[in-house]
Parts: sequence; C-alpha cells; structure tokens
Amino acid sequence: MVNLLNSHVRLQSSFFYQVDLRGNRYPVYLLLLNAGLMPPPLQLKERAVPYTPNPQHRNGGYAAVKSQWSISQPEEVACFDLAVQAEWAFRNSFWGLHIGAAGLGPLGVAPPPSSCQLHIAKFVGDAIGNWHGYPVAHWLSPYDKPSETILSSWFELGLISKPKMAKIHRGKQCAL
Repeated sequence: MVNLLNSHVRLQSSFFYQVDLRGNRYPVYLLLLNAGLMPPPLQLKERAVPYTPNPQHRNGGYAAVKSQWSISQPEEVACFDLAVQAEWAFRNSFWGLHIGAAGLGPLGVAPPPSSCQLHIAKFVGDAIGNWHGYPVAHWLSPYDKPSETILSSWFELGLISKPKMAKIHRGKQCAL
C-alpha cells in the first residue's frame, strides 16, 4: 500500500515517477489523484512502448535549430510514460506535459529567434516502433499541436484552463 503526503488516498499499483531537479521522486498518478486531477480508474502500468531519448534535443550544438529539453532525462521519460498511459495520442504521436510537485511546468526551450519556454512535448515513433520526443512550440506549426480531444482531456483533468485550451487549439502562443 502507498500512503503519500499523509493523505487518506491509499492505492496499490505500480507507478511512474516524476523526478525534480533535487532528485525527489513523486508518483505521477498519485500527484494527479491527490490534486483531484485524475479519476481512479487510470492506473499506470509498466512501459510497453520502447523509448530512447534523442541526444540532439539535449545538445547545445543543435540549439539553434532544434528545441532543447530543460527537464532531466528521467523527467522526459516520465512525461512520455504518462502520455502513453493516458492515451494522449494524435496523428501517430503522443503528447505530453511536465507535471511536477508544483503542478504543470515548462519542459523545454524553443530554438531562436523565440527561445521561449515550451510546455508541450511531442513523441514520435520510428519504423521499428521505438519512440523519442522533443518540446514543441505549438504556435509555429499546425503539426506540433495536440488534438482538440487531448486538449479537452487536459482541461477536464484541470491541467489547463479553457482559455489556454482555446489558444492552443487556434495555434496562438501562450504559457501554460
């Protein structure tokens, strides 16, 4: 049994963990459940989809042309795991958010000229079924924004507001 943060919520399951910059681990499912953001039926399972981080999105040499992760590699993997388990899929891609102990946070930086913080990740698969991801600037390309269904799911979970959902859907820049 798990008892997190002296909560009355007790749940037996396997968990994926978000890891903050200090190395503290937080079960993603329980963080969302305790915050009232996720209903109990969704239980995260062991990873069934292979994931390999792409080093180009962590290498300053590519920062002028590719977005860069600002979260740790374990946090990147946890973001992917949550996207897969929550079935946030659209156009053969999974779409993720970085959910830490303080709630939703930035997960990357856009390449110049904007160089702004990014809050949405896109995960794509290759021909042999391996996946990698990168932070996306949803306002720069129509292919780099999640579907209205995913946005609605994020809204229903309390992860984004209705105005933010509308801005992302219309391809307008906004900070989450």
